[in-house]
Amino acid sequence: MKKNQLITVLSVLGISFALGLSTTSVHADSTGTSSVGEFTVSAGSLSIDSVPDFNFGSTSVKDLTTGTTLNYQSGSNNKLTVSDYRGTSNPEWTLEASLSDFTSGNSKVAGSINLATDTKAAGTINGAASEVWNNVDAATNGTGAASATVSTDTKLVTEANSAVDGGTYTSDITWTMTNTAASAK
Repeated sequence: MKKNQLITVLSVLGISFALGLSTTSVHADSTGTSSVGEFTVSAGSLSIDSVPDFNFGSTSVKDLTTGTTLNYQSGSNNKLTVSDYRGTSNPEWTLEASLSDFTSGNSKVAGSINLATDTKAAGTINGAASEVWNNVDAATNGTGAASATVSTDTKLVTEANSAVDGGTYTSDITWTMTNTAASAK
């Protein structure tokens, strides 16, 4: 019986080839198409996020009459932090600081702060605005934030002043961040 089935199958195949019947395949023309994926990125901002307070302890009227150097007393508000999320095509900035005279009542004392930090943020802060940090030293590259902690190596150097009284002297420190890439265009 198996022999008969095999002969039948072979006969059908033989007749199919003899008649020119073959298996048919279908061919489709190749057509390709593509699509697009997209999203939008909004540039962020350049900002000063925190500035430190400076406590230089105490001194005497006698010391102020000849000028003195006071050491920074470490405190809890000792961070200078900046952010730049404007993008890598616009990473340039500078941070400047200036210092008013220290006053107590009618008494004024001129001085300068020699800023030292645990990073490259550093410089002399006095009556004229001067650079204390920039994008290269902070390595923000338009896509990050940077922080500097004020070091105990920071000093206040006062000028000699014979017209002083006892009291607590304060000064306003002005911090100004400038987009230097925009000013160069």
